[in-house]
Amino acid sequence: MRIEKDALGELPVPEEAYYGIQTVRCAQNYDVTDHTFNELPHVIRAVAEVKKAAALANKEIKALEAHKADAIAQACDEIIAGKFSDQFPVNIWRSHGTGVNMNVNEVIANRANEILTGRKGYDEVHPNTHVNMCQSSNDTYPAAEAIVLYRMIKKTVESVKYFEDALKEKAIEFKDLPRLGRTCMQDAVPMTFGQVFAAWQSLCLHRE
Repeated sequence: MRIEKDALGELPVPEEAYYGIQTVRCAQNYDVTDHTFNELPHVIRAVAEVKKAAALANKEIKALEAHKADAIAQACDEIIAGKFSDQFPVNIWRSHGTGVNMNVNEVIANRANEILTGRKGYDEVHPNTHVNMCQSSNDTYPAAEAIVLYRMIKKTVESVKYFEDALKEKAIEFKDLPRLGRTCMQDAVPMTFGQVFAAWQSLCLHRE
């Protein structure tokens, strides 16, 4: 184990880990499921692509030293290629934004330092100061989401057809099964479960 320090104190981090203390804190504070970003390589790839683009842009405007930007870009390329795929233990149900952003920042920073100095650490490249330069979780993660959605939209739209057909079957199956409508906490106009499923089906009809 190595000991890392932040504004809240110190925590042990596995010696072999490329992530750091922010990742450890997030994983511990929101340990509500076993599902982590290790299971979502397409998301990690997109975040790394955003980080690489930011590093190269900051290099171009001379906000970031060239050797640091190049090391960050190399680390991003390795992540994009699938390396370090087990280094993203942040919980998927909490980390939409800051958690996964910092997790990726730390992995990139440690790998960039390793490229430049031969060892992990933040001597040359810091996850906040350099990898996250001119960025916020509020822009990096939505940008990564847009990239993922763009790549997955064709497959997603194709699969909607199967979902639509299933809803149509249920609309027919439950067409005579009544239920109470609800308006907030009060009973409202009666309807059938078939109508409910038909309404859901109608949401799929304009998928093209």
